[in-house]
Amino acid sequence: MENSGGSAVDVAVVGAGIAGLVAARELEAAGCEVMLLDARERIGGRTVRTVAESGELIEGGAQFVKGGHSATLRLLEESGIALQTSPAAGADVYVEGGIGRRETAPFSGSPERAREYAALQHEFEALAFSCGTGEIVARADAAKLDAESLPEWVSARTDDRGVSRRFVTDTSFGMGSLDGEVSLLAALHYANAAGAPDLGHERFIATGFSTLVDALAVQLRETTTLLDFHVDHVERANGGYEIRSGSRVVSATQVVLAMSPVLMRCIEFVGLDVVDDWIPGRRWRQEPSVKGLLRYERPFWADTGLSGNVAGDGEISYLINTSTPESHDLTVLWNLGRHDRSPADLRRTMLDFAAEHLGHEALAPRDVAITDWSADPFSGGCGSPLSPGDLTSGDPFAFEFAPGLVRAGTESSPIGWGSVEGAIRSGFRAAEVLISGEEQKGADR
Repeated sequence: MENSGGSAVDVAVVGAGIAGLVAARELEAAGCEVMLLDARERIGGRTVRTVAESGELIEGGAQFVKGGHSATLRLLEESGIALQTSPAAGADVYVEGGIGRRETAPFSGSPERAREYAALQHEFEALAFSCGTGEIVARADAAKLDAESLPEWVSARTDDRGVSRRFVTDTSFGMGSLDGEVSLLAALHYANAAGAPDLGHERFIATGFSTLVDALAVQLRETTTLLDFHVDHVERANGGYEIRSGSRVVSATQVVLAMSPVLMRCIEFVGLDVVDDWIPGRRWRQEPSVKGLLRYERPFWADTGLSGNVAGDGEISYLINTSTPESHDLTVLWNLGRHDRSPADLRRTMLDFAAEHLGHEALAPRDVAITDWSADPFSGGCGSPLSPGDLTSGDPFAFEFAPGLVRAGTESSPIGWGSVEGAIRSGFRAAEVLISGEEQKGADR
């Protein structure tokens, strides 16, 4: 329950997504009295179990793990959560101008276009990995790279609009981009922060990262959790902080803001001008996406030698084969942004797309689950399609705004930002900084 401004808990963690849960776990383990706050009526942040048409619970949020996500892999192993590898065998389908064609690698049916795509990839990766992981914003030419958009950079290197569109989509999709209009520096940093140059759809958790949320929650034995707590006010008071949700008040000596910059803008910070003056936080934007799961009785796409994977330059960017020995699944990844389309329209569009490129049997799934993140007011959005100038407008990964007031959340981590990797790293970092600060205070007494 709230402490109503009375005796302060040691740490209030605002945001019960993976970053907040990791921070709370580490702080509790260090002996801190922790209160975990979230505006939703559930924990988990941008992981969620969506009720499918069959009534089964299906992961509607984070699910994939990239090759360089070392902190994620360690925590999954510690929690006993297994990774699956995409079973896709056969040809992928790439859709260009509404027409699908089979391929085994980008533009494998056209050697000249394949060479152009590979040349773009090689030059981009050379830039992206010219610095240590998470350090590309410190390059001497960072401002120049941030002034140019990714499509501008690509267009200067190829006249083939199809090659250009595909490279921009493949490179910026994970950032939540609707049209690829992101800063070149942001795209480079996103790739660099992942630690490996891959799209990251090959390995996944069949039950999604909600399974990790469950594992972390079980470990919070002493932490108090307050849900439906819409933080609208944070104020320095009595040597610590007051966190308010309407008339409800929590007092804490230290605070972890485990949320995106977009959600931070919904809070009034009193006596903390440094937060309001943080320019990247004012400019940061996010876009929601739609995720779907289409489950079938059998992998019918294999009948015609297809893998089940579809990518393209149309409305839906990716179908990913996420089948396991127990189920035959296709996951739909769709950067749709904010929209007014009905669930029935979303369902029909997904099935029509799958049927057009994989076969008519796609129209008869055994089960369907659709998660529309534009309907969640507390996510702020999924990816962060940062525009030219955003990353160099200040310190985008500013961490400690005031003594005992720190950020967490994937957008706060220079390594792995935009993914669960960034969330996990930021949670560990926030806890480490607050714990070491308290230890130093004890040594100074």
